[in-house]
Amino acid sequence: PWTCSHNALVHQSAVDMPVYTVAGVAVEFPFEAYDVQLLYMEKVVLALQRGEHALLESPTGTGKTLCLLCAALGWRRQTEREASTSTAAQHRPVTAWADQGAAGGTGRLPRIIYMSRTHSQLKQVVRQLRMTVHRPTVCVLGSREQMCVHPDVRGKTGVEQVSCCQALVAAQACSFHNELQRRKGPARTAQVPHPERSKPAAARELPDIEDFVQSASSERLCLFHFARELQTQSEVLFMPYNYLVDPAMRRALNISVAHDVLVFDEAHNVEKACAEAASFDLGPSDFAGAVKEIDRVISLASSGAADADGEEGCTAPEEGEAGAWLSMRQLVLDMEVAIAGLPLRPAPQGGSPRYTGDGLALHALLAPLNITAETSDAVIAMCDDAGKKLVQAARWGSSAHHLRRFADLLRVVFGAASEPSTYRVCVTEAAELSGAAGRGAATASKGARRMLGYWCQDPGVGMRALVAGGVRSVLLTSGTLSPLGSFASELGIPFPHRLENPHVIRAKQILVGVVPSGPSGVELTSRFTHRETPQYKAELGNALVNVARLVPQGVLVFFPSMAALSGAAEQWGKRGSDGGPTVLERLEKHKRVIIEPRGQAEVAPVIERFKEHVAIAERTGVGGAVLFAVCRGRLSEGVDFSDSACRAVVITGLPLPPVYDPKVALKREYLDVCRRHSTGRLSGHEWYDQQAMRAVNQAIGRVIRHVRDYGAVLLFESRFKLPKYREGLSVWLRAHVRMFDQFGQVAVALPRFYREATPDGPTPEQRRLAEAVAQRQSVSQAAPTAPARQRENLQCRPAVPVASAPAPPPLLDVLQAARGQTSRCAPLRAPPQQQALAALPTPKGEKHEQQPRQQQQPPPPPPLQTLQ
Repeated sequence: PWTCSHNALVHQSAVDMPVYTVAGVAVEFPFEAYDVQLLYMEKVVLALQRGEHALLESPTGTGKTLCLLCAALGWRRQTEREASTSTAAQHRPVTAWADQGAAGGTGRLPRIIYMSRTHSQLKQVVRQLRMTVHRPTVCVLGSREQMCVHPDVRGKTGVEQVSCCQALVAAQACSFHNELQRRKGPARTAQVPHPERSKPAAARELPDIEDFVQSASSERLCLFHFARELQTQSEVLFMPYNYLVDPAMRRALNISVAHDVLVFDEAHNVEKACAEAASFDLGPSDFAGAVKEIDRVISLASSGAADADGEEGCTAPEEGEAGAWLSMRQLVLDMEVAIAGLPLRPAPQGGSPRYTGDGLALHALLAPLNITAETSDAVIAMCDDAGKKLVQAARWGSSAHHLRRFADLLRVVFGAASEPSTYRVCVTEAAELSGAAGRGAATASKGARRMLGYWCQDPGVGMRALVAGGVRSVLLTSGTLSPLGSFASELGIPFPHRLENPHVIRAKQILVGVVPSGPSGVELTSRFTHRETPQYKAELGNALVNVARLVPQGVLVFFPSMAALSGAAEQWGKRGSDGGPTVLERLEKHKRVIIEPRGQAEVAPVIERFKEHVAIAERTGVGGAVLFAVCRGRLSEGVDFSDSACRAVVITGLPLPPVYDPKVALKREYLDVCRRHSTGRLSGHEWYDQQAMRAVNQAIGRVIRHVRDYGAVLLFESRFKLPKYREGLSVWLRAHVRMFDQFGQVAVALPRFYREATPDGPTPEQRRLAEAVAQRQSVSQAAPTAPARQRENLQCRPAVPVASAPAPPPLLDVLQAARGQTSRCAPLRAPPQQQALAALPTPKGEKHEQQPRQQQQPPPPPPLQTLQ
């Protein structure tokens, strides 16, 4: 039933793969594994066998996603076989784990919940899974914006989309949801089976979210609700990790994690995600929206329409019900008045006036309103009841979104796992509101509009709540987790298995240079007092012009913030007093300048335009493109800039968090208090620096994407002369750092680096170009009736020679020989058909994470001119 986009790919299970014994588990891997990959898989298997947690850092391009999938699924397959053998010995039938549901007993086989930050990253993970021999039943969870197939709903966003969907479902007016209900049978209690479950494993498809949506559209099936049922039947479940760490979303999706394996890929953001999921902000629009929702419920109670459709959970209006809702309405208004009465004081470190306190300060604020631990359950129940009534009364076309937020806040404040000491309360003046939420809002504060923040300062609160659900193991992996000790301390759970892997590339493939000054000797630093000066911006522009001249093909330039990028670009577009060309005009002489957009919808076209200019430069040997982007931005992670798309990454400053931001100030204050009472904890200043270095390392990770890639990293920031910042770089980078005292040294080092780093054979892009040219020539030779001029045009195009793959690095040869002598990860058999895999063309957009180490060598090629 799934129409997958990967039908052109060879089914890898039909091809023999290397099999490795990793901690007693047979793991099939699509390539001959490097030593760092075997070590990574060993950590994964050991953690799963012992039911423990792991923290695994491995650089981008070392194949960590493929290693994780092969190791985890290999362990699960062996566990399933052992369970089948044990059950057969007891003469009992084997019960498939999928039949037992997500809340099954202790004998249920673990489900693997694989998470990343975005759906685009998960799509890449599914692509990696298709390279393996494993064909589990899978499911992808997404929001209505990604999964809704109703033509009148999918174009909407946010609360409007949710309200429209719920109204159509309640009125039984959604044909897609009705089809799902029809497949459940007359009683509507049966579970629709997984479409791939009845197939043999070798014949199963591995759809990503786009395949799911396409198939659901063709079958006119509500995918958003269908996926909730599939997730209880799937062996591997994919989702963005905020779906799981956010307790409200976890409840809404009915996800149970008991006995499951949780995999957090790109986990450098998990710390922030856990803290944000346990935090809340309520503003004037929330209070006004809650009052409007209560007014609708009062109208329903007065008219007796709440049970008009007879849906389950709908109750008839009782005598005095309208009075109870009037009391609830007054409670919301009184809470806003109480917040408006709090005194705002100037912040100690500067910034806007605010009221701050620990978590108990919010308890003290709510107690006079009779909202306490004893009464909060009744308030929460009324909020939930309001949601049911508004959804069932489809004619209103809205839901209790704001009341649900109000209830979720009370759950956090008064929940059984509540830890008030780990929270901070912050009240500030709200920004000017626009739209319907801000006009005519019902409020009793008479003009005072304030934001209430209840912010979790300990990410361990969210992670511990997740682990308390009975998970078997939590695996966190990324290329930028260091330092692991402080990362584990922040998450608050033990990680017995830790790994910081080196890279698989050779030293000549990477250049890391600290450049403290520009061509004129002006200091390069992003300190706020310095980065706004015209002298600094002019010097940075001159330095980038030189980089564009010296670096071939694509260059990524990362700024500390969008404000820094905008300010620099604005000045670089102005002419000087001498009337000479602007900095941007000088850059355009060497490369096309492209700037990261602010809107999400514009990102994909910008990336495509950037890669088009880089491809032209690769064919012609001149030009290219330079992309201005922002650390922590959309282009700093999750986008593949492999090979010629990124021959250099330039970091133009330290992306330190805004020091006057209330969240940053309160976090630093909280950590300093914890440091005084507990040894081994991070100080506020250390945390502050680490946030910047993780963002830097994530941006640098764009430069090397596979074992044959190469590129330079230029740190245009004088503070990298300090050891503490150099030590904050990823482990695999530190040994390659060079100090350039003068900018002229950079101009000498870069051309030499690219001459030596260029591989002996052609790049993957050159190979694909050679195949395309050869195909066109074969077509021209097979068509003798073509016009002579057309044949001449085809014949005059020189074919790019295809060279043999370079020999593996000497160090890796030594490691490979040593692996055959160890029993820890000994290969069981060699790959007899590895040549067939090597000959497969790489699909468009595929990452070249690894080339097979053993393949048949083609005849020696003619000399290949190095692209400059």
